[in-house]
Amino acid sequence: MINMNLLSKQLCIGGVVLVSSLISGCSGTSTAQTPEEAARAAEIQERLAQTGYKCESVRVTGSNMPKKRCTTRQQREDEEQSARDYVDVVSKSIPEKVR
Repeated sequence: MINMNLLSKQLCIGGVVLVSSLISGCSGTSTAQTPEEAARAAEIQERLAQTGYKCESVRVTGSNMPKKRCTTRQQREDEEQSARDYVDVVSKSIPEKVR
């Protein structure tokens, strides 16, 4: 089941990340930045900081090449809660004699 609220948040964050990467990618090709562009870039960086945006290098099973994975604080909390819920469901499905 897809959590639409989580999907909506991810799409919003994805848009912010896309805009941020476009701004940072383009800033390497041109040194001239208008005050409006600088203000927009600062605003985006502030929004990323507020959401707890964090990137980390993770190793994917079956590969030695690490992948960059970027998430927000809320996404990490949602993943942790989902993992706890899964463990609860699995542990409740095991008969008492087996435990």
